[in-house]
Amino acid sequence: QQKQRELLDRNSELEKQAINLTAQLQQQLKCVSESDRRNRLIAKIASRIRATLNIEELVNATVAEVRQFLECDRVLVCQFARDRSGNIVAESVAPGWTKTLGNQVEDTCFFNKEKEQYFQTGKWVCPDISKAGLTDCHLQVLESYQVKANLAVPILLAADQQNSPSNLWGLLLAHQCSETRCWQESELELLDQLAVQIAIALQQGQLLDRAQAELVQRSLAEAALRDRSEQLRLKNAENALRQSEARYRAIIEDQTELICRYLPDGKMTFVNQAYCRYFGVEQEDLIGNSFMPLIPEADRSLIEEQYASLSPEKPFFTCEHRVILPNGEIRWQQWTDRAIFDETGKIV
Repeated sequence: QQKQRELLDRNSELEKQAINLTAQLQQQLKCVSESDRRNRLIAKIASRIRATLNIEELVNATVAEVRQFLECDRVLVCQFARDRSGNIVAESVAPGWTKTLGNQVEDTCFFNKEKEQYFQTGKWVCPDISKAGLTDCHLQVLESYQVKANLAVPILLAADQQNSPSNLWGLLLAHQCSETRCWQESELELLDQLAVQIAIALQQGQLLDRAQAELVQRSLAEAALRDRSEQLRLKNAENALRQSEARYRAIIEDQTELICRYLPDGKMTFVNQAYCRYFGVEQEDLIGNSFMPLIPEADRSLIEEQYASLSPEKPFFTCEHRVILPNGEIRWQQWTDRAIFDETGKIV
């Protein structure tokens, strides 16, 4: 009987160990699965940024996918204005909770205190707003949206000048309205990484808008030049054209990104100073020559295929390929190319 009891005790102990090991294994598998899902979501959104410059479409898709991933009640993007007000520009909200899309948020208490925290720590985690020590007016704003737990990360755009702080464009927020919630570090990390992706998309859109605006100004100046017959008006139009081109060149030359303009045959007609510095070549040695020798032969077919796919309906593409530096070193680059078409639809 003694041996039988010992065997039973031993079996019971082994069963407990098996249960604990099974629970640990299941938890590890869950963590691996969540990490894999998170990485796939980030990669999906990064790929979407390369495929489209429609910021509204991109942000709307992002908040919907993040809410589904976090299984929370609301995910939104709030854009700040210079007058310290906020505008809800994108939202995904579960049924039964207040919709905030398009709302204006004027919360001076928040801006006087918490805004600095976004610059200093880069995040705000609040598992229970009633115990977060918020100001009364900030608490009222959150309660009006039925928020009980809050997670927020800043959307920071690079400063226009070196050594200047980043510009706080807005916030990416997740709300739990049904109950308080202990946010996980992985959830905060996901929001933080997606805020970076949104910032990249915003800056790409701003750069494209600025370049397009300058091209429009230049086209208008050229059209005015052709229409004027009098010498005085012709001279004024030429001055306007030169000023427009100077502004256009100033914008391009101030960029740290490599920028070039080339003809359909690959011959370059313009390169900015960042391009010259990167390849260690003078501007006059690049103008009039094709950029193809700077690319390994194995990668050239990819660029040619992308170039052949351009049309007025799809005037740009983004691709990654290798480049060859003067010292023979190989590096990877990501380029966004946009075609300019004449009235017949031909690339000029």
